[in-house]
Amino acid sequence: MSTVARILALPSVLIYTYLIAFGFHTEIPYWIPTLTVFFEVVYGIEIVLTFITSYTHFETNQQVISIKEIAVNYLMRGPFIMHFLAFIPWLILIDSEEEHLDVENE
Repeated sequence: MSTVARILALPSVLIYTYLIAFGFHTEIPYWIPTLTVFFEVVYGIEIVLTFITSYTHFETNQQVISIKEIAVNYLMRGPFIMHFLAFIPWLILIDSEEEHLDVENE
């Protein structure tokens, strides 16, 4: 993971840690969902860019530029799962699930 991606991941990690610690039922400042959506869009862009960015093969030490080989490497040996999990809008999903549960309880 690049240094920029690690820096961009920090606010999301802190926000979700806060929400896990104090619960999703607490009053959330209006800017937190906006900030998380911004970072999720950044993660989506990173996923697309990683699918089209060449890499150096670890055995041959040659640059791989085939889109198919890059995609297979990213999906099988790269951090695709972590990037995908970071891309999921957890705040929106949890909010809609809570609203659905509230409607059922009424």
